[in-house]
Amino acid sequence: MSLFPKIIWRLSDENIYLTFDDGPDKNITPRLLNLLNKHEIKATFFVVGQKAERHPETVLQIHQNNHVIGNHSYTHPHLIFKSKGIIKEEIQRTDKILLEITGKHPTLFRPPYGQFGLAVLSVLKSTNHRMVLWNASPQDYKADASIQRIQARMKKHLRPGKIVLMHDGHSHSPHMLGALENILEKIKEQGLKFSALLN
Repeated sequence: MSLFPKIIWRLSDENIYLTFDDGPDKNITPRLLNLLNKHEIKATFFVVGQKAERHPETVLQIHQNNHVIGNHSYTHPHLIFKSKGIIKEEIQRTDKILLEITGKHPTLFRPPYGQFGLAVLSVLKSTNHRMVLWNASPQDYKADASIQRIQARMKKHLRPGKIVLMHDGHSHSPHMLGALENILEKIKEQGLKFSALLN
């Protein structure tokens, strides 16, 4: 038996896994949900506990639309510099918030900035979470993240088995939304399939 939890950063099936970090955002996330529903796509949302507290109705909307919700910490800190006690508090506090809103306990965790060390792995083992990273990113968080640039990067990365990192709680999220809207129809016409991660 492994001392640490399994780290998921790629999958070997035919699906594309869209994941969205740093939300919920009361404006962007509902628009994103409408877009995903329009194309009958299920996705995975890694939510920040503080934002979930501020916008519980948006978290509930994600849940009611049958998307998967994962834990993205409470304050979005650099966990690699934190003690086990603080790491555990960040995770469990967010778990409690999400459980109260949705009635479900999240089992997926994505560390902020994708940063983790042995302390994070040890805590995740004790809290029974699986860590999810990614193997594709259109870099929608960058300062130069225009709709055109995000869309061009998406075209390169939307392939079977890819776990795609995007953001619905970032200053450039409107550009991400525009790029995603432009590309989804074309991608589905190619016969590519989308799925949420298993919680």
